[in-house]
Amino acid sequence: MTSLLPASWEAIKVHAYCFSVAECQLAFEWIIAAVKAVTLETTIVRLNYLKHHHEKKYL
Repeated sequence: MTSLLPASWEAIKVHAYCFSVAECQLAFEWIIAAVKAVTLETTIVRLNYLKHHHEKKYL
């Protein structure tokens, strides 16, 4: 059992490395898209807040 563990750990590391290399560009694009989405959402929330604040201020 103990001899199996390091071998499977190496396999997991190799698999994770291959996965990260193969999927790096896609993952990077997903991260950028997620950041852009959050930024856009935050901007919309801020604009709505400013609009609401502006309306309250001048009504």
